[in-house]
Amino acid sequence: MEEETQEYWEEPTGMDQPVHEEQADDKTSSKQEKFKELATKRTNDICHRIQQLGKLANRNAYAYDDQQVNLIFSTIEEQLRLAKGKFQEAGETQKSFITL
Repeated sequence: MEEETQEYWEEPTGMDQPVHEEQADDKTSSKQEKFKELATKRTNDICHRIQQLGKLANRNAYAYDDQQVNLIFSTIEEQLRLAKGKFQEAGETQKSFITL
């Protein structure tokens, strides 16, 4: 039984790297691919929506004042700041461990 367990954790090539590390690498790769896919789509969607927002600047078609414009862009900037902060916090969490 012990030999069977050892075979399971060793690569068929006889290398010492356990199979579970390969599985972890595959999971990480899969997570990275999913991130790239979703980040690309969502970023492109946001860029498209910002372009649409910019079309509202046409004073021949729309009436607005500086206060309204400032509210729009301060809201967007705040949401960007919060989203960016989540990425920075994730990095800081990983760095919070100490080495003695």
